[in-house]
Amino acid sequence: SEAIRKSSANFNFSENNLDQKLKVREKEHVFLLPASIRKVKDPMFLIPAFIRWGKEDPSVKLHIIGNPLDSKLLRRLQHTTKTAKNIKFLGLLSKKEVLERMKKSIAVLNTSLSEGMCGALLEAMAVGSCPVVVRGIPGNTALVGHNSTGYVFEDPESFVEIGKFLVKERRKNDDNDDDDDGNGKAALQRGREHEAKWSDRQTLKQTQTQTQTQTQTQ
Repeated sequence: SEAIRKSSANFNFSENNLDQKLKVREKEHVFLLPASIRKVKDPMFLIPAFIRWGKEDPSVKLHIIGNPLDSKLLRRLQHTTKTAKNIKFLGLLSKKEVLERMKKSIAVLNTSLSEGMCGALLEAMAVGSCPVVVRGIPGNTALVGHNSTGYVFEDPESFVEIGKFLVKERRKNDDNDDDDDGNGKAALQRGREHEAKWSDRQTLKQTQTQTQTQTQTQ
């Protein structure tokens, strides 16, 4: 299947104009999480994974923007950003600033525990300059189809798999803009490998769930 290659190919990473005002370096790979700071949005969900990933690849960044509604959660987040060099909390920004940052990000994230029709996801999909990568909850999966209109993750490990694929695609576009044929073959192969890993993970989880259910009913 070419789904994952096509999904990422719809977003022209190499043509994003990086604004000096936003201080986003071309070599950085910024994942943007627009979410108010409250429990239902679960903004801490991917932070440990980003910290580990950042030690492997310092170019990977997580920028969180949103209204700090939960003071206790805000203190946890601020404490984390003091020690984690690749994570920033930017606070509440204007809609114009949020949209500009979406345009300059490698992906827009959603980590919520529960969602209705998420406005930030709709805006990111309307901007269309980068993919959306969302947690696999009903509200998100109603908007985002994995490997078609974006990417869906179930846990931090599966998110990192997707994130690493997107970073490779960005680097491929940055380094080899003139070698379209070779890049297409490489991207297709990486997409197949990634999609196979995702399918295997989902099959394993379904089998484990079925086994647990059968055990409980016996």
